[in-house]
Formats: sequence, structure tokens, C-alpha cells
Amino acid sequence: MTRFIRNILILLGLTLLTLVVLDLVYTRILTHAPANDKITLIKRSSGRKFNYVFVGSSRVNNCIIPSIIEKETGKTSLNLGVESARPHDILTLVKLLVASNVKCDSVFVQADYGFNHLESSTFLEFQAMPYLRQDSILSNHMSYLPDAWALKHIPFYRYAVYERKIGLHSTFAALRRKSPSNLEKTSGCMLLRGQQLLDEYTMPKTISVQNRYCEELEKFAKIHNLHLVYFTSPFMLSVKTKDFMSKLKKKIPGLHDYSRAIASDSLFRNQSHLNNKGAAVFTELLLSDLLTKR
Repeated sequence: MTRFIRNILILLGLTLLTLVVLDLVYTRILTHAPANDKITLIKRSSGRKFNYVFVGSSRVNNCIIPSIIEKETGKTSLNLGVESARPHDILTLVKLLVASNVKCDSVFVQADYGFNHLESSTFLEFQAMPYLRQDSILSNHMSYLPDAWALKHIPFYRYAVYERKIGLHSTFAALRRKSPSNLEKTSGCMLLRGQQLLDEYTMPKTISVQNRYCEELEKFAKIHNLHLVYFTSPFMLSVKTKDFMSKLKKKIPGLHDYSRAIASDSLFRNQSHLNNKGAAVFTELLLSDLLTKR
């Protein structure tokens, strides 16, 4: 019986050691590879200065082209759009900018129906996992998850849970990734091509009384002397935006509304996202209407 218990303990010890080693190896590879996500892009930009930083959802990620801005004005910009990002995610990204010593003249925040949401983007979740133990900002951001403690403290658990996004395949891909990565070359921009409309798309009929993360962002920006500029990216004209946008403008004074700025449907990937041609048109519009005035 004693021998049996000893063998069990040895097996458990070896299993734990294996998990610890795997966790260390995955973390080392994923946090040191060329950037393939926006959190790593911020980390890689530590100490740099940008004229403009754009934060928001995929309606930033797919709609703002930094290379056009630099070509036209000579000014640098960084696209930190993350799919499905909400105000909570935007606040965290801005906090990471400051913590990573990334300087910028203006932070452009894309605002829309996301104002109604307090939950966070699952896309930011898996991007944050490799940094969970070494970055208190990301650790605090993920505290809403029911298994937050396990993700942070149990070896390799985070990589097992998010295996589809940061598992073995992603780790080997990170090893093979050349520097600079495609994401680094485009300063964070990820363009969509063609058109694939959704079956149905509507704006919310109501708006939240407030969003505490938007309020926290304003306070954080004031403390750290960040210049925030709010804007709304275009929707197809078939999307009825007038009612919701009029309500949103009351919540966010000074919001620059471009929700109906592009009339041609051919410039859209779907009802709420521009394709590559539309992104170029919209970036030029921002240049002439907003950026060159700063």
C-alpha cells in the first residue's frame, strides 16, 4: 500500500512538473514572438511615440489604415482595434498603452452600440492569457471570468482552456513567424475584402443610462493627460442609425459621427464593416476632416 501511494505521488509530481514546464515554454514562445495580436503589439511598441492611436472594435481594426495616414501626413499611427471590443476592453488597452510607456498625441476611441455593453471581448481574453501572470492590468481585466483564479495559478490550465486560439498549433506558428510580422508591418490594421452581407442587421432601440467603463476611461485620461477623441465609423445607409446615434451623442459630447459618411454599398464588407476599398476612403475622410486639424 505504501509503495502504491508513493508511485501515485511520483506520478502526480511528474505530471505537475510537466505542466509547469509546458506552461513556461508556451508563455516564453508566445510572449517573445513577433506580434500577432494587439496586446503583444502594444508590448512591442514600448517606448515608442505615435501621433495617433485608434482603439475600438473590429470597426477600427478593419477601417483605419495607418500607412495611408503616414504617407499623406508623415505622422505615425497605431491601430488597436480588437474584434468585439467593448468599453471595458478599450479601457484596458488604453491602460496598457500608458503602462507600456507608449506615447501618443491623441487617442481616437470608436464609439457605437458597444456603449450598451459591460461585458468584454472573448478575443481580448485569449490575447491576454500568455501575459496573465506578469501583467496586473490584464489580470485585473480577466477577474470577471468564473475560473480567473485557475487560469492564473494552475500550470498550463489557460492554454488547455484556450487551446483553439493559443494551443500547440498557435505556439508552433509563433515559432515560425518572421519579424516584423504582418500585423507589425500594417501597424495593427487588418483589412477585409469583397462583400458578404449579414441576413439581418439592426441598431439597438434603447441606450444604457451610463457605462461605468466609459466614465473610468475619462477619469484615467484626465489623470494621465491623454487627449481622447471619440468617433463613430460608417454603417451602410440601409442601417437605421439616426435614433441611436442621437442618443449616443448625448452620452458622449463631442462625438464625431461618421455613421452615414459613406454612401456606396460597394465599399462595405457587411452592414457594419468597411472592406479594404472603403477603409481607404474612410481613412482619407478622417485625414481631411479630423486628423489634419490636430
